[in-house]
Amino acid sequence: MRWADYSAGAPGPGSLKAAGFGGVIRYAGLGRGTKRLTGREYRNLVSGGVAVALVVELGTDDAWGSGTDDDFARGAAFGRAGLADARGMGIADSALMACAADSHAAAYQLDDVVRFASGFASVVGRNRAGFYGFSETLRAVHDAGVVSWYWRCGSQPTAAERTWTHLWQRNDGTVRVDRIPCDINEQYIPLPGGGTGSAPGNDEETLMLIPAAPNGDHFYIPLAGRPPYLYLFAGYGDTIEIKQMDFVRSTKEGTQGDFVPGAEIRNFTFLSDRPGPLDLRSVAAAGAIGISIWYQAKHSFTAYVG
Repeated sequence: MRWADYSAGAPGPGSLKAAGFGGVIRYAGLGRGTKRLTGREYRNLVSGGVAVALVVELGTDDAWGSGTDDDFARGAAFGRAGLADARGMGIADSALMACAADSHAAAYQLDDVVRFASGFASVVGRNRAGFYGFSETLRAVHDAGVVSWYWRCGSQPTAAERTWTHLWQRNDGTVRVDRIPCDINEQYIPLPGGGTGSAPGNDEETLMLIPAAPNGDHFYIPLAGRPPYLYLFAGYGDTIEIKQMDFVRSTKEGTQGDFVPGAEIRNFTFLSDRPGPLDLRSVAAAGAIGISIWYQAKHSFTAYVG
């Protein structure tokens, strides 16, 4: 699944979905009014089937402040501002909400960052609190264990970092949706439960462990009605050899075959540092409800549809 974040307008849910986005991350609580989510926009997005998460950000130095103030208290104040704004828009207290460090931190500032994120989570709740930042701040907050989801900007996470990094804000360009520039955020692993709208869940329909098959085996992966992007996550250095991938139709009519005709994929390799996504929108539009893979892999791996 891909998420958009933007601040120059309010693209419609249909346009966002057509551009490949299943969710958006929007500003709440602080900052100029035109940048922030409104209740009307929120209702429009959710009714249109787009998931909504929130980020509370004022400036690039939120996470370390003035150098003399109380970092924990400042984080808690940011959390209260985000909660008040979200509740005023009718957004449930289960909605995911992140604080941010939107610039690189010096080594001596990392303790400030952790205290700031801790204060934010103390108000928002760790189970829904997230953190946005570059590699050094995200790593510090992750190692401290004070929030539950991680949103990376800057350089692409390594294969090892993708095992715990939920989102990466791509650094290679934006797309325009309804003429509004949108950052593209790749989702590597499912976000914690409690998102709004159509946010993905961590359930066995969308996230599943596929056993090793050094001599080859078959496995069925349901699309489950999710935005049809397929990821296969292998351990570092491992590969998944797809001998053949077919797309199962929803029903049979007359002499219609089991699979979407002409859509099979043969001899395709997923690498540990290139897990996807494989764009399956065309086969979903043709009626596919699942994927049948004939694969070969020395180690077990994880499949995710979202």
